[in-house]
Amino acid sequence: MSEDSFNETNQYLTFKLDQEIFALSIAKVREVLDFTEITKVPKTPDFMRGVINVRGGVVPVMDLRVKFGMEPTPQTVNTCIIIVEILIEGEKTILGALADQVEEVLDLDPDQIEPPPRVGTGLRTEFIKGMGKRRLYPESVLEESSDLLLCEGEWDCLLANQAGIPAVTSTGGAANWSQEYNPRFEGKNVCVMYDADEVGDKGAKRAAHGISKYASSVHIASLPYERTEEHGDDITDFIVRDGQDLKELIRLAAPYGSTNGSAPEGVESVDVSVLDSFDASLSGRPLKMIATVTGKRNPPYQVP
Repeated sequence: MSEDSFNETNQYLTFKLDQEIFALSIAKVREVLDFTEITKVPKTPDFMRGVINVRGGVVPVMDLRVKFGMEPTPQTVNTCIIIVEILIEGEKTILGALADQVEEVLDLDPDQIEPPPRVGTGLRTEFIKGMGKRRLYPESVLEESSDLLLCEGEWDCLLANQAGIPAVTSTGGAANWSQEYNPRFEGKNVCVMYDADEVGDKGAKRAAHGISKYASSVHIASLPYERTEEHGDDITDFIVRDGQDLKELIRLAAPYGSTNGSAPEGVESVDVSVLDSFDASLSGRPLKMIATVTGKRNPPYQVP
Protein backbone atom coordinates (compact mmCIF):
# COMPACT_ATOMS: atom_id res chain seq x y z
CA MET A 1 0.00 0.00 0.00
CA SER A 2 1.49 3.35 -1.00
CA GLU A 3 1.83 6.39 1.25
CA ASP A 4 -0.62 8.29 -0.94
CA SER A 5 -3.26 5.60 -0.58
CA PHE A 6 -2.70 5.66 3.17
CA ASN A 7 -3.73 9.32 3.33
CA GLU A 8 -6.48 9.28 0.71
CA THR A 9 -9.26 9.12 3.31
CA ASN A 10 -9.81 10.22 6.89
CA GLN A 11 -12.18 7.36 7.69
CA TYR A 12 -11.04 4.03 9.09
CA LEU A 13 -12.85 0.84 10.07
CA THR A 14 -11.66 -0.15 13.53
CA PHE A 15 -11.57 -3.74 14.70
CA LYS A 16 -10.22 -5.67 17.66
CA LEU A 17 -7.45 -8.26 17.82
CA ASP A 18 -7.17 -9.60 21.37
CA GLN A 19 -7.32 -6.37 23.46
CA GLU A 20 -5.75 -4.14 20.80
CA ILE A 21 -7.67 -1.85 18.43
CA PHE A 22 -6.55 -1.69 14.78
CA ALA A 23 -7.91 0.23 11.80
CA LEU A 24 -8.14 -0.17 8.03
CA SER A 25 -8.81 2.60 5.54
CA ILE A 26 -12.51 2.43 4.75
CA ALA A 27 -11.60 2.85 1.07
CA LYS A 28 -9.98 -0.61 1.16
CA VAL A 29 -12.90 -2.37 2.85
CA ARG A 30 -15.48 -4.03 0.59
CA GLU A 31 -17.66 -5.74 3.20
CA VAL A 32 -17.69 -7.46 6.59
CA LEU A 33 -18.89 -11.07 6.78
CA ASP A 34 -19.91 -13.25 9.70
CA PHE A 35 -17.49 -16.07 10.39
CA THR A 36 -18.02 -18.96 8.00
CA GLU A 37 -16.36 -22.28 7.30
CA ILE A 38 -12.83 -21.82 5.96
CA THR A 39 -11.33 -24.47 3.69
CA LYS A 40 -7.69 -25.13 4.56
CA VAL A 41 -5.17 -25.05 1.71
CA PRO A 42 -2.10 -27.32 2.10
CA LYS A 43 1.45 -25.95 2.18
CA THR A 44 0.47 -22.35 2.95
CA PRO A 45 1.97 -20.11 5.66
CA ASP A 46 0.60 -20.38 9.20
CA PHE A 47 -1.14 -17.00 8.93
CA MET A 48 -3.17 -18.19 5.91
CA ARG A 49 -6.25 -19.88 7.36
CA GLY A 50 -7.55 -21.02 3.97
CA VAL A 51 -10.17 -19.86 1.47
CA ILE A 52 -13.90 -19.04 1.51
CA ASN A 53 -16.54 -18.74 -1.18
CA VAL A 54 -17.87 -15.21 -1.63
CA ARG A 55 -20.68 -15.13 -4.19
CA GLY A 56 -18.99 -17.73 -6.36
CA GLY A 57 -15.47 -16.35 -6.01
CA VAL A 58 -12.63 -17.90 -4.01
CA VAL A 59 -11.19 -15.48 -1.44
CA PRO A 60 -8.08 -16.31 0.65
CA VAL A 61 -8.42 -15.58 4.38
CA MET A 62 -5.51 -14.58 6.59
CA ASP A 63 -5.33 -14.59 10.37
CA LEU A 64 -4.10 -11.13 11.34
CA ARG A 65 -3.38 -12.26 14.88
CA VAL A 66 -0.85 -14.82 13.65
CA LYS A 67 0.59 -12.34 11.13
CA PHE A 68 1.20 -9.88 13.97
CA GLY A 69 2.86 -12.51 16.16
CA MET A 70 -0.18 -13.13 18.40
CA GLU A 71 -2.14 -16.26 19.26
CA PRO A 72 -4.49 -17.57 16.52
CA THR A 73 -7.96 -16.00 16.36
CA PRO A 74 -10.51 -18.01 18.37
CA GLN A 75 -13.99 -18.48 16.96
CA THR A 76 -16.65 -16.59 18.96
CA VAL A 77 -20.05 -15.07 18.21
CA ASN A 78 -18.25 -11.81 17.33
CA THR A 79 -15.55 -13.25 15.06
CA CYS A 80 -15.84 -11.85 11.55
CA ILE A 81 -14.04 -11.69 8.21
CA ILE A 82 -13.20 -8.28 6.76
CA ILE A 83 -13.05 -8.41 2.96
CA VAL A 84 -10.53 -5.90 1.62
CA GLU A 85 -9.24 -4.90 -1.80
CA ILE A 86 -5.54 -4.04 -1.88
CA LEU A 87 -2.72 -3.72 -4.37
CA ILE A 88 -0.12 -6.49 -4.44
CA GLU A 89 2.67 -5.97 -6.97
CA GLY A 90 0.46 -3.54 -8.85
CA GLU A 91 -2.54 -5.87 -9.11
CA LYS A 92 -5.84 -5.52 -7.27
CA THR A 93 -6.29 -8.44 -4.89
CA ILE A 94 -9.28 -9.45 -2.76
CA LEU A 95 -8.39 -10.81 0.69
CA GLY A 96 -10.27 -11.76 3.82
CA ALA A 97 -8.88 -10.83 7.24
CA LEU A 98 -10.04 -12.50 10.45
CA ALA A 99 -10.89 -10.13 13.33
CA ASP A 100 -12.17 -10.73 16.85
CA GLN A 101 -14.77 -8.02 16.44
CA VAL A 102 -15.53 -5.00 14.25
CA GLU A 103 -15.85 -1.82 16.28
CA GLU A 104 -16.57 1.56 14.63
CA VAL A 105 -15.88 3.77 11.63
CA LEU A 106 -13.45 6.37 12.97
CA ASP A 107 -12.39 9.75 11.57
CA LEU A 108 -8.63 10.33 11.82
CA ASP A 109 -6.89 13.33 10.27
CA PRO A 110 -3.34 12.81 8.94
CA ASP A 111 -1.86 14.81 11.84
CA GLN A 112 -3.43 12.31 14.25
CA ILE A 113 -1.42 9.43 12.81
CA GLU A 114 2.13 8.88 14.04
CA PRO A 115 4.81 6.45 12.78
CA PRO A 116 4.67 3.05 14.49
CA PRO A 117 7.00 2.60 17.49
CA ARG A 118 10.23 0.76 16.80
CA VAL A 119 10.45 -0.65 20.34
CA GLY A 120 8.22 -1.15 23.33
CA THR A 121 5.52 -3.28 21.70
CA GLY A 122 5.03 -7.01 21.26
CA LEU A 123 3.59 -6.49 17.78
CA ARG A 124 5.42 -6.86 14.48
CA THR A 125 5.26 -3.21 13.50
CA GLU A 126 6.60 -3.71 9.97
CA PHE A 127 2.99 -4.47 9.05
CA ILE A 128 1.65 -1.26 10.62
CA LYS A 129 1.61 2.03 8.66
CA GLY A 130 0.98 4.29 11.65
CA MET A 131 -0.44 4.72 15.13
CA GLY A 132 -3.63 6.73 15.60
CA LYS A 133 -3.56 9.15 18.50
CA ARG A 134 -6.14 8.68 21.19
CA ARG A 135 -8.48 11.63 21.55
CA LEU A 136 -11.78 12.77 22.94
CA TYR A 137 -14.57 12.91 20.37
CA PRO A 138 -16.35 15.08 19.37
CA GLU A 139 -14.29 18.07 20.49
CA SER A 140 -17.09 20.57 19.87
CA VAL A 141 -19.43 18.91 22.39
CA LEU A 142 -16.65 18.75 24.97
CA GLU A 143 -15.96 22.46 24.63
CA GLU A 144 -19.57 23.68 24.51
CA SER A 145 -21.37 21.58 27.14
CA SER A 146 -21.14 21.70 30.94
CA ASP A 147 -23.17 18.48 31.40
CA LEU A 148 -21.63 15.50 29.63
CA LEU A 149 -22.21 11.80 29.12
CA LEU A 150 -18.94 9.87 28.72
CA CYS A 151 -19.57 6.65 26.79
CA GLU A 152 -17.41 3.89 25.37
CA GLY A 153 -17.84 3.94 21.60
CA GLU A 154 -18.31 6.38 18.76
CA TRP A 155 -21.67 4.95 17.69
CA ASP A 156 -22.99 5.20 21.26
CA CYS A 157 -21.71 8.77 21.42
CA LEU A 158 -23.33 9.82 18.14
CA LEU A 159 -26.63 8.19 19.09
CA ALA A 160 -26.70 9.96 22.47
CA ASN A 161 -26.02 13.31 20.82
CA GLN A 162 -28.84 12.69 18.35
CA ALA A 163 -31.12 12.05 21.35
CA GLY A 164 -30.23 15.48 22.74
CA ILE A 165 -27.72 14.27 25.34
CA PRO A 166 -24.28 15.93 25.01
CA ALA A 167 -21.87 13.00 24.86
CA VAL A 168 -18.17 12.38 24.25
CA THR A 169 -16.01 9.28 24.03
CA SER A 170 -12.36 8.28 24.01
CA THR A 171 -11.18 6.78 20.72
CA GLY A 172 -8.79 4.50 22.64
CA GLY A 173 -11.52 2.21 23.99
CA ALA A 174 -12.58 1.36 27.53
CA ALA A 175 -9.22 -0.05 28.63
CA ASN A 176 -7.12 2.89 27.40
CA TRP A 177 -8.21 5.99 29.30
CA SER A 178 -5.46 8.63 29.16
CA GLN A 179 -4.77 10.77 32.22
CA GLU A 180 -4.19 13.65 29.80
CA TYR A 181 -7.96 13.80 29.29
CA ASN A 182 -8.81 14.55 32.93
CA PRO A 183 -8.22 18.35 32.95
CA ARG A 184 -10.53 18.70 29.94
CA PHE A 185 -13.46 18.04 32.31
CA GLU A 186 -12.65 20.92 34.64
CA GLY A 187 -15.88 22.25 36.23
CA LYS A 188 -18.17 19.90 34.27
CA ASN A 189 -20.88 17.52 35.45
CA VAL A 190 -20.04 14.10 34.03
CA CYS A 191 -21.97 10.84 33.87
CA VAL A 192 -19.87 7.83 32.83
CA MET A 193 -21.69 4.98 31.08
CA TYR A 194 -19.60 2.22 29.50
CA ASP A 195 -20.59 -1.14 28.01
CA ALA A 196 -22.07 -3.89 30.19
CA ASP A 197 -18.95 -6.03 30.55
CA GLU A 198 -15.98 -6.37 32.89
CA VAL A 199 -13.71 -4.30 30.65
CA GLY A 200 -16.32 -1.53 30.54
CA ASP A 201 -16.87 -1.57 34.32
CA LYS A 202 -13.15 -1.26 35.05
CA GLY A 203 -12.68 1.39 32.37
CA ALA A 204 -15.61 3.46 33.66
CA LYS A 205 -14.22 3.45 37.20
CA ARG A 206 -10.75 4.41 36.05
CA ALA A 207 -12.09 7.28 33.92
CA ALA A 208 -14.36 8.47 36.75
CA HIS A 209 -11.45 8.31 39.21
CA GLY A 210 -9.29 10.58 37.06
CA ILE A 211 -12.06 12.99 36.08
CA SER A 212 -13.24 13.40 39.70
CA LYS A 213 -10.17 15.50 40.50
CA TYR A 214 -11.33 18.19 38.06
CA ALA A 215 -15.08 17.88 37.43
CA SER A 216 -17.77 19.50 39.55
CA SER A 217 -19.54 16.14 39.83
CA VAL A 218 -19.07 12.61 38.53
CA HIS A 219 -21.68 9.85 38.38
CA ILE A 220 -21.52 6.30 37.02
CA ALA A 221 -24.57 4.81 35.30
CA SER A 222 -24.74 1.06 34.72
CA LEU A 223 -26.63 -0.42 31.79
CA PRO A 224 -29.22 -2.94 33.09
CA TYR A 225 -27.74 -6.00 31.41
CA GLU A 226 -25.97 -9.14 32.58
CA ARG A 227 -22.23 -8.55 32.75
CA THR A 228 -19.97 -10.49 30.38
CA GLU A 229 -16.19 -10.64 30.28
CA GLU A 230 -16.16 -8.48 27.15
CA HIS A 231 -18.32 -7.44 24.18
CA GLY A 232 -21.30 -6.69 26.43
CA ASP A 233 -24.48 -4.82 25.49
CA ASP A 234 -24.10 -1.07 25.02
CA ILE A 235 -25.99 2.21 24.77
CA THR A 236 -27.00 1.47 21.18
CA ASP A 237 -28.63 -1.78 22.31
CA PHE A 238 -30.39 0.08 25.13
CA ILE A 239 -31.88 2.74 22.84
CA VAL A 240 -32.32 1.07 19.44
CA ARG A 241 -32.94 -2.57 20.28
CA ASP A 242 -34.80 -2.15 23.56
CA GLY A 243 -36.37 1.29 23.10
CA GLN A 244 -35.37 2.51 26.57
CA ASP A 245 -35.03 6.08 27.89
CA LEU A 246 -31.36 7.00 28.24
CA LYS A 247 -32.13 10.25 30.08
CA GLU A 248 -33.94 8.35 32.83
CA LEU A 249 -30.98 5.98 33.26
CA ILE A 250 -28.64 8.96 33.57
CA ARG A 251 -30.95 10.52 36.18
CA LEU A 252 -30.63 7.36 38.31
CA ALA A 253 -26.80 7.28 38.08
CA ALA A 254 -24.94 6.85 41.37
CA PRO A 255 -22.44 9.51 42.53
CA TYR A 256 -18.85 8.39 42.20
CA GLY A 257 -16.50 8.59 45.16
CA SER A 258 -14.30 6.75 47.61
CA THR A 259 -14.64 7.40 51.34
CA ASN A 260 -11.91 5.19 52.79
CA GLY A 261 -8.88 6.52 50.90
CA SER A 262 -8.29 3.24 49.08
CA ALA A 263 -8.36 2.73 45.34
CA PRO A 264 -11.93 2.33 44.04
CA GLU A 265 -12.94 -1.14 42.88
CA GLY A 266 -11.66 -1.81 39.38
CA VAL A 267 -8.90 0.86 39.59
CA GLU A 268 -5.51 -0.80 40.06
CA SER A 269 -3.00 0.70 42.50
CA VAL A 270 0.70 0.99 41.66
CA ASP A 271 3.35 -0.14 44.16
CA VAL A 272 5.99 2.61 44.39
CA SER A 273 8.72 3.97 46.61
CA VAL A 274 8.46 7.47 48.05
CA LEU A 275 10.91 8.70 45.40
CA ASP A 276 8.97 7.03 42.56
CA SER A 277 5.75 8.70 43.72
CA PHE A 278 7.05 11.98 42.27
CA ASP A 279 6.99 10.51 38.74
CA ALA A 280 4.67 12.75 36.68
CA SER A 281 3.55 9.80 34.54
CA LEU A 282 1.75 8.41 37.60
CA SER A 283 -0.40 11.50 38.01
CA GLY A 284 -4.01 10.53 38.65
CA ARG A 285 -3.17 6.91 39.56
CA PRO A 286 -3.77 5.50 43.07
CA LEU A 287 -0.39 4.64 44.61
CA LYS A 288 0.68 2.22 47.33
CA MET A 289 3.89 2.53 49.34
CA ILE A 290 5.43 1.25 52.57
CA ALA A 291 5.79 3.85 55.33
CA THR A 292 8.03 3.50 58.39
CA VAL A 293 6.45 4.66 61.65
CA THR A 294 8.70 5.43 64.62
CA GLY A 295 8.75 7.40 67.84
CA LYS A 296 10.99 8.30 70.77
CA ARG A 297 9.96 5.28 72.88
CA ASN A 298 8.70 2.83 70.23
CA PRO A 299 10.77 0.75 67.83
CA PRO A 300 10.14 1.54 64.15
CA TYR A 301 7.66 -0.59 62.22
CA GLN A 302 6.42 -0.56 58.67
CA VAL A 303 2.84 -0.27 57.45
CA PRO A 304 1.43 -0.26 53.91
